[in-house]
This record gives sequence, structure tokens and C-alpha cells, in this order.
Amino acid sequence: MDVTVDATFLASPPDDGNLNEGDDTIRATRVADYERRALEHIGKTSETQATHGIHRKGSAICYYQAAAPTLRPDGVTALTDADQGRLWLDTDTDILSVYKGTVLGWVALNTYVKNISLQGPLFVGTTVIPPLIVAVGITITKVYAKLGTAPTGANDVRFNILKNGTDSIFDNSGADYFELGDAAVNTLTATELSASATLAAGDYLTIDIDQIGSTIGGSDLSITLLGSTV
Repeated sequence: MDVTVDATFLASPPDDGNLNEGDDTIRATRVADYERRALEHIGKTSETQATHGIHRKGSAICYYQAAAPTLRPDGVTALTDADQGRLWLDTDTDILSVYKGTVLGWVALNTYVKNISLQGPLFVGTTVIPPLIVAVGITITKVYAKLGTAPTGANDVRFNILKNGTDSIFDNSGADYFELGDAAVNTLTATELSASATLAAGDYLTIDIDQIGSTIGGSDLSITLLGSTV
């Protein structure tokens, strides 16, 4: 850049400077502002006046971090309803979200959601549903599961979700299954999922039921997969 903005520039002209230096300082300030705005805004003298001030294509940078942002880019001011429309890419999940105000907060944009239901009494078996083919690349970040009727007796319900029929998407403290002991909703998050939770277009998922209750096996299993397209 032609003008370097530093401590000396910001202190020029000094309080006791000559008046005839004022015009130079005004022009330098204009050039410094012009040069910096032109980096990401339309505003060069060769460009149409009507478009001056508009952002150039590709100039926006969204939040890029793991935790949901709570502050404006200044790092001090809390987000408010005036910040609706800001974007955030979660570096843990690659999910893009938009800020919709203080009530709704961050809402994911490229979300993948799939609901799977197994109605009736559960039974131990492999590939208990037809293969679920993935049409686009996805990364599963959460798995929710709930039973209509909880198991009783010695065993909980355990099921597995397999990528391409062989590789479990679960890595829950070393266990490659999802366990349900009651009718409450249980959730596994990204840290409890394996590398197989990322699938390419054309991959498929199957479900095995490895264990049911010894007295009442349990019934009506509902599963929801949450993630993002990649």
C-alpha cells in the first residue's frame, strides 16, 4: 500500500504542526482509507459509482471455530438480534449455521437428518432394515434413539449401525454399539462416533440388533441420525 498506517501516521499532523501540512494529511488519510476499503469493497475510480461500497464477491469471512460464537468480530460485544444473518462454520463437524437472533440462536444450514423406525417387538438379528443408501456425502455427528417399550430383565437393548455392512459408526468408549436401558431418549455425539460416521455418496447403512431384554425384549425403536452434507 502507498500509505502505511502506523503510530506516526495516526499522530500526524501534531498539535503544533504547520497549517500548510493539513492538505497533505487530508489527502494521505483519503488514500489510506481508499486503499483499505478497496481490498474487499467496490470503490475504485475505474468502477461504477453506483456500486461503490458493495462487498466484492468472496469477501465475506464467516466465523471459523469449534464453539458457537457469542460475540461480534470485535471480540467484546455480545451478539444481538441485529446480528441475524451472520454465518459460522463449526470446525468440529463442518456444519454451516446462520445466526437467527437471541431466541433461535445458531441454526444449521447444511443439515442431514434421517429418521429410522423399527415397529413392533425387537429381535436379535443382522440387517433388520433394508440398506439405507446415502445419496450425497455426509458426516453423522449425533445419533438419537428411543424405545416405545423399555426392555426388562438382565439385558439392555443394544444395536449397531454399520457402514457398508461391516464398519460400525460407533466408538462409544471402545464399544461398537448403542445401548438403551429405558424409554428415555439417549444420544451419542461426534466424540462417541467412529471414522465410519463419514460416508461418501453411494455408501449405505445397515442396522444389527445385538441384544434385547431377557424378560421383555423392548419394542418400537426410533433412531434419528443428525449430521451435515459434505
